[in-house]
Amino acid sequence: MPPQQLYLSAQQRCQAPRKAERLPVLDQVGTWPAFSPVDPQHVTLVTQLNLERLDMLENQCKVWPHALAAAVYVPLLDGLVASLDSPELNGIRLAQALEVLGSFHARLQSEGACNLELALFAERCTDQGMAGLYPFNAMRNKALQMVQTEVVFQLDVDFLVNKEFGEEVGSPAGWAALRQQLALAPALVLPAFEPNATQLQMRPTSKQHAEHGDEVLEKQLQLGKAMALEAVEAGKGWVVAKYAARELQQFAIVKFEAGHNCTQYSRWLQAQDFYEINYTNGYEPYTLMLRKHIPWFDERFRGYGFDKMTGYLVMWHWGIRFAVHPRAFVVHVPHPVAKTLALTKRLNNYVKLRQMFIDALKDLLQHQYFPVTSFPERCPLRPGVQQQLSVEDITYAVKSKYSKEGTLLLRNVSGYLRPGELAAVMGPSGSGKSTLLDLLSGRKTVGSLTGEIKVAGTVATRTFLRRFTGYVEQSASLLDTLTVHEVLMYTAQLKRPMPETTAQKEEAVSQLLRILALESCRDVKIGSSLRRGISGGQAKRVSIAIALVTAPRILFMDEPTSGLDSYMANEVMRAVKNLAGMGITLVSSIHSPTPFCFNQFDRVLLLLRGSVIYFGPNGKLLADYFHTQCLSGLGLREGDNLADWIVDLTTQGDSKGAAEGFASAFVASDLKRIADAEIAEQLQHLSMSSEPHQKDLAVRVETVTPIWWGIIILLQYRSLKNFRNPEWVIPRIGSQLVFSFIIATAYWQLGDDLDLNNVINLSACLFMWTILAGYGALPYTPSLVLDRPLFVRERNDGLYRVLTYLSHKMIEEVALALLLSIIFSAVVFYTLAFEGSYVLFWLVHFVSLANGIALAYFIAAVSPNMDAAASALLAYVTSLLFFSGCLLRWADIPEYWRWYSYINFLRYSWGALMVNQYEGDRDVQFLGGLTVLQYHDLEGVNKWVWLGIETSFFVVFFFLASLGLTFVSHDISYAVKTKHSKDDTLLLRNVSGYLRPGELAALMGPSGSGKSTLLDLLSGRKTVGSLTGEIKIAGAVPTRTFLRRFTGYVEQSVSLLDVLTVQEVLMYTAQLKRPMHETTAQKEAAVNQLLRILALESCRDVKIGSSLQRGISGGQAKRVNIAIALVTAPRILFMDEPTSGLDSYMANEVIRVVKNLAGMGITLVSSIHSPTPFCFNQFDRVLLLLRGSVIYFGPNGKLLADYFQNQCPLASGIREGDNLAEWIVDLTTQGDSKEEAKVFASAFAASDLKRIADAEIADQLQQSSMLSKQELKDLAVRRETVTPIWWGILILLRYRSLKNFRSPVWVIPRIGSKLVFSIIIFTAYWKLGDDLDLNNVINLGACLFMWTILAGYGALPYTPALVLDRPLFVRERSDGLYRVITYLSHKMVEELVLALLLSIIFSALVFYTLALEGSYVLFWLVYFFSLANGIALAYFVAAVSPNMDTATAALLAYITSLLFFTGCLLRWVDIPNYWRWYAYINFLRYSWGALMVNQYGGGRDVEFIGGLTVLEYHDLEGVNKWVWLGIETSFFLVFFFLAFLGLTFVSYVRR
Repeated sequence: MPPQQLYLSAQQRCQAPRKAERLPVLDQVGTWPAFSPVDPQHVTLVTQLNLERLDMLENQCKVWPHALAAAVYVPLLDGLVASLDSPELNGIRLAQALEVLGSFHARLQSEGACNLELALFAERCTDQGMAGLYPFNAMRNKALQMVQTEVVFQLDVDFLVNKEFGEEVGSPAGWAALRQQLALAPALVLPAFEPNATQLQMRPTSKQHAEHGDEVLEKQLQLGKAMALEAVEAGKGWVVAKYAARELQQFAIVKFEAGHNCTQYSRWLQAQDFYEINYTNGYEPYTLMLRKHIPWFDERFRGYGFDKMTGYLVMWHWGIRFAVHPRAFVVHVPHPVAKTLALTKRLNNYVKLRQMFIDALKDLLQHQYFPVTSFPERCPLRPGVQQQLSVEDITYAVKSKYSKEGTLLLRNVSGYLRPGELAAVMGPSGSGKSTLLDLLSGRKTVGSLTGEIKVAGTVATRTFLRRFTGYVEQSASLLDTLTVHEVLMYTAQLKRPMPETTAQKEEAVSQLLRILALESCRDVKIGSSLRRGISGGQAKRVSIAIALVTAPRILFMDEPTSGLDSYMANEVMRAVKNLAGMGITLVSSIHSPTPFCFNQFDRVLLLLRGSVIYFGPNGKLLADYFHTQCLSGLGLREGDNLADWIVDLTTQGDSKGAAEGFASAFVASDLKRIADAEIAEQLQHLSMSSEPHQKDLAVRVETVTPIWWGIIILLQYRSLKNFRNPEWVIPRIGSQLVFSFIIATAYWQLGDDLDLNNVINLSACLFMWTILAGYGALPYTPSLVLDRPLFVRERNDGLYRVLTYLSHKMIEEVALALLLSIIFSAVVFYTLAFEGSYVLFWLVHFVSLANGIALAYFIAAVSPNMDAAASALLAYVTSLLFFSGCLLRWADIPEYWRWYSYINFLRYSWGALMVNQYEGDRDVQFLGGLTVLQYHDLEGVNKWVWLGIETSFFVVFFFLASLGLTFVSHDISYAVKTKHSKDDTLLLRNVSGYLRPGELAALMGPSGSGKSTLLDLLSGRKTVGSLTGEIKIAGAVPTRTFLRRFTGYVEQSVSLLDVLTVQEVLMYTAQLKRPMHETTAQKEAAVNQLLRILALESCRDVKIGSSLQRGISGGQAKRVNIAIALVTAPRILFMDEPTSGLDSYMANEVIRVVKNLAGMGITLVSSIHSPTPFCFNQFDRVLLLLRGSVIYFGPNGKLLADYFQNQCPLASGIREGDNLAEWIVDLTTQGDSKEEAKVFASAFAASDLKRIADAEIADQLQQSSMLSKQELKDLAVRRETVTPIWWGILILLRYRSLKNFRSPVWVIPRIGSKLVFSIIIFTAYWKLGDDLDLNNVINLGACLFMWTILAGYGALPYTPALVLDRPLFVRERSDGLYRVITYLSHKMVEELVLALLLSIIFSALVFYTLALEGSYVLFWLVYFFSLANGIALAYFVAAVSPNMDTATAALLAYITSLLFFTGCLLRWVDIPNYWRWYAYINFLRYSWGALMVNQYGGGRDVEFIGGLTVLEYHDLEGVNKWVWLGIETSFFLVFFFLAFLGLTFVSYVRR
C-alpha cells in the first residue's frame, strides 16, 4: 500500500486514555458562527488561544481575508476565570468571558474583517497549577474539529501570514495550483520568521528595565509587532532584504535551530517553485494540509514543550511528503513570555513532556504509537474497519398481487461507507433510495432480503443500530405538544449517558439550536396538521437535530435538506460534514442538492430502478466515468452544475428505460472491481476489531439509559404536558363526570330501600357502574393508535424500550384514573346511600378503570387502524356484558358459554359490588323464593377474593399489550393569539403588492417569515386571526366561493386519498372540478398529459399510501399534489413550496409547466424556499418577506440585485458568477438571524420601487369598472362547485366508496362487531322468544335491550372515518371539489348501504334463531334505523370534536347516558321527574319500546311482577310500535342536520 494510504488508514487511531493519565476535559460553553457561509472548496486558518490573546487573533484577522476558526480557552477555579497573564480577566465570571468574546466577534464583523468563527472552551481546574498549564494539544484538536473547508492552514495565534498569499489562494488560478501541489505533497510548509531582537536592540537593558519597568518592554514589543505587520504587508521581497540585513531571522533559531533549518531558508529566499524537504525531529512547522490528512494531537502533552511535534512525527513516519511554498511565509509577533512556560518548568512538567516525547519516538519505530485523545470513540483503533458499513449484493423484494416473485425494489446493490466520509445516495423518485436506507439502518420489517449488510465485517444487531446510529426521516414524526427545546431535551435525556449532568445536556441542545438556526423558535410548540406550530423548514431541522443530539457512530439521513432554503440546507450539510471530521460514518439520500451541499459528499451511490449505476468518489471522477466508461449521451458542459447534471442524467435515463444499460456498464467498469476489492479487504480485518467494539456490535440492551430513567423522562416531558392539556384531560374527566352525575341523580338514596323494584333498579345501576369502566376504555385507543408513528420512530432511534413506553403510558393514565375513581366513587356511593365497604366499592371501580385502560392499549397495539381498534374493543367489551351475571344469570348461561364467564373481568367487578351491597342481613327475598345473591348465584362469594381476581386481569392485559407493541407491526415500509403574550403576534406587517395575469411571482424569505401565511390570506384559506387591509381581484373583493372554484392551491403538506392510485386521484379531481360537458375521455386525456409532464407514469397504478402503509415516494406525492391543482387550468394558481422534495430536474420541469400556464394569461404566485437557478429565472416578479415585512417587491433579475447592492445598506455585494437565488436566500436568512428585518423593511419603504408599486396598485384598482358582466358575476359567485350535488355524490361513491367496499381494513370492523353480537345473542338466548317463564321474560327484556344499545355503541367505530379524514376534507372543500352536503350525503349513502345489507342478514339471524314473536319487518326496521341513527350521531359528534379522544369520549358519554332512560334499567315510573324530558328525546327508548311491544303485544302480554303484565310493568301498554318506529326514524334527520351544521361551521383546522 502506498505510504500516503498507510497514513490515511492509521491517522485516526487513538488509544483509550490510560487510567493514570488525566486528559483535559473541555466543555464548549459558547459558539459564534462565521460571518458568512464558508466555501468548502477553500482554506481555513485554524488556531487556538487563551482569552488574554484576543489582540493577536485580531491581528491575524486583519491580514487573512478568508475563513478563520479559533478555539478560545478559559480555565475555571471555583467557577471563576483563572488568568496568570491578565489581572483584568483573573476572577471574572464565565458569563463575563462570554460577553467579552461576543463583543469581540461582533466588532470584527462590523469592521469587515476575516470570516471568523469562534468557540469558547472552559476547563474546571482543581488548583492554580493545573489552571496555568495550557492544554495546547487538546485545544488544537477542538479547533481542528471546527474546520469546514477542504484545506486547513494551521498557525499559532502569535503568527501572521503574508497578505499576498491570502490573495493568491483567493484567485481561481492560485487555488488550483495550491490544490495540485497538495495532491503531490500533502504537507505544505510556510517558513517562519521573527524580528531579530538583538540586531534591532529590542530587548531592554537591565538599567532600562530597572528605571522604566514594563513600559520599556511594552515599547520594544510594539516595535516588533509593527515590523511583523510591515513584513506581511510588503511581501517576500521585503523579507529577503530584511533577512539579508539580519533584521529578520528564522523563527526559534536558538531552541530548534536544527529542526527549522530543514526548511532550507537560503533556498527559499531564491525559490520560484515548490520544493520538498525532509522532516527533522524537533521541528514545529506551520502547514497547509487537506483536512483528511490532518493528524489528531496527543492530549497527554499539557503545558509548554514538545507538544506539537508528535503529530508531525507520525505523519513523517507514515510517509507523508513535506514541501515548502515558494512565496508564502509567516512572521512571529513578539509578545511577553507566557507564564505557562515558567510554570511548566517549575512544576517539573517539562521533564515529563520530554520523556513522553522520547517514549513516542520509541513507539513510532515499533509501529505502536498513536496519539491519545479525549475522544477515542471518534478515532477508534481501526476506524476503517470498526465503523465501515459494507453492503454485498443485496436484493430486496416485497410481495405483489401482480407477481408471485414479488416486486424487486433493489437489485444486487454493493458498496461500502467509510468512517469520516459523507456518502450520498441519489437517484430519481422511486429508485430505491429510502428503501436502501431503511435496510441499512435495520428499519425494514417486511419483504425478502438476500445479500449481506455488515458493520465492521459482522452483522450488527438491530439493537446496535438503534443505540449507536442516528436516522433522520424524510417525514417528521414529532411530539406536537412540546416546544422545540423540549423535544431536544427530551431526546437528550433519553439517549445521552446518564452520568452527564442536565447542564451538559442543555449545552449540547443549545449548541444544536444555534447550529441549525432554531433559537428563534425554541419555545414554539411543534404543532400538527390541525394546529399551526413551527414551519415546515423548522420541523425538518428539528428532525435533524434529534438525530444529532448524540454524536452517532453511523448517521442515516433521508432527504435531510428537503424543505429547506439553500442557505439553511448549506448550514445543515456543513454541520453534518463536521461530524464526518469526527470519524462518524454518514450516508444521506438527497434529491436536489445545492452545489455547496453536493460538494460536501465524498462518495456517491447512484440508483436507477433499484440498480447501482455508479458507486465511487464524488467530483471529477464521477463526471469522467459517465463521459468515458458509461456513454450517457448527455455531456457536462463547462460551467454546468455537476449535481444538477447528475440529476438530469438519471431522471432522463429513468424516463427512457435505460436503467439496465447504465447498470450493466457499471458492473463491467473498473470502479465496480475496485469497490468489490475494497469490501473484501475490509472484511478480512474483522479479527482486528477491539473486544469492546465486538461487544457493541452484539449489544442486546436496547437503550443507553435504564427503564426507570426512561419512565421518569417520559412522564416529565410527555405526561405533564398532557395533564396541562385540556384536549387530553377533558375527555377523560368528562365521561366519568357525566356518568356519575346521571347515576347520582337518577338513583338518589336508592341503596337503603329494599323494595323489590328498587332491588331490580339497583342491580341494574351496579351493572351500569361496572360496564361504564369497560366502555370507558374506548377513548384510550386513539392515544396509542395515533401515537404509533412517533412510537415506532422513537423506538427505532433507541430512545426507550417497549416496556418503558407502555409503563409510562399506564402510569400516566392510571394516575388520573386513581384520582377520578376516588372522587366519583365517593359521589356515587354516598349519594345513593350504598351499603357495605366504600373502600371495596372504590377499589372495584379503580381496578375496572385500570383494566379498561390496559385492555384498550392491548387492542390498539394489535389493530392496524382506529376503525379496527374501536370495533374490536367494542365487540369484546359488549360480549362480556352478556356473561357478567346480570343480563343472564349463571344458571341460564348455556354450558358452552360458561368458560367465557370465568375469564370475564366484568363478572368479578359486578359480583363483588353485589356482594358488597347485599351480603349479611341485607340479602333480602327477591324472585322465585330466592334471595338477591342466591338468584344471581353469588351466595358464598368472597368479595375481596373476586377483587383480587379482577386485579389479575390488569397484569394479563398489560402483558398482552407489551407483546403487541413488541411483535405486531403495521408499518410496511396576519395576527393570531399566543399563550405567551396578552397582545397579538404580528405575522404580516403592511404588506402591499400586485400579481399580474401572465406573470409568475415568487414569495421568498426565511422559514417563519410569513410566506405561507400570506398565501393563505390571498387564497381565502385563513380561518383564525385578524386581518386589516384589502385583498382584491380585478379591483373587486372576491367571494371565498370564487377562490374555491376558479383558483388552484398547492399545499406544502400533502393530504391525499391513500387508498386511491395516482391516476385515480387525478381522475377523481377532474370529475369533480372540470365542467360536466367534458367527456370522460377528454378528462382522461388531460390527466394522462399531466402524468407525462410530471413523470408520474411509472407510478400511475400505485396507491398513494400513508405513514403506516408504503405507497408512492415523497417526491412523487409532491408531484401528485401539484397535478391536482393543475387538473383544471385555474385562473389563479397559488403554490406553497411546489418544488420542495423534488430533484432539480423535476423541479425545473414543474416550474416549466407552471410557466407555460402564465403564457395562457393565468395569474401565478408561489412561495419557494431554495429554487434552482433555472426555477428562479422563470419568476417575473419577486416579493421578499422578512419577519412579516416586505423588504423587496419588484421585477426579478438585475433590478433585484441592483436594489440590494445600491439602495439597501445591509446587503453585501453579489460576486460575478454567484447564483442570484442563493445570494438572496443567504441575504435574507442572515438578516433574519441578525434581527435586521426593520432596517431592511424601512429601506424598501423609502425606495422608488415602493412608490412605483403603490402607484401601480392604485391604477389597477381604478380599472375595476372595465370588467365585463361575466367577470363581475364570477367574482361574486356563491355556488361552491362547478358540478351539481348529485354528480358530486356519484363521483365520491365511485372513487371513494367503491374502494372502501373492496378494502378489508374498512369493511371488517363494520361487519365484525355486528357478527360477534349476533352470534353471542342467538347462541346465548337460543329459542327464548316463545318461552313465557318469568326468568325468560326478564332475560329476553335484557336481550332486546342489548340488541338496541348495540346499535348505539356500534356508532363508535364510525368516528375515525370523519375525524381522521378532516385535513383531506378541508383541503378538498377549500379546493372547491364539493360542498358539505355532497360530502356528508356520500358518507351517509356509503355507510347506510352496508348497514342496510347487514341489518337484513343479522336481524333475520337473531329473529328466527330466538323464535321471537311479532313482525320481522318491524324488528328489522328498528335495527336498521338504530344503526342509521348511530352513524349520523357519530358523524355529528366527530364534526364538532377537535380530536379522536374528544369524539370518542363525547359519543360514549352520550350513548351511555341514554341507556339509563330507555325504560329498561329504570322504569318510566321510577325515572325522576327532572329526568323525564331526557327520555322523550332518547331514540333508544323508542327502539327498545317498539321491540318490546312487537314481542309482547296482543295476547302475549303475560303477567310479570307485582301483578302487572310485561308491558304494564314497563309502561308500554297502548304504545303503537309503528308510531314509535317513525319517531325513531326522525332522529336520523336531526342528527344528519346537526352533522351538516358541524361540518359547515365548526373547524379545528387552524390556518
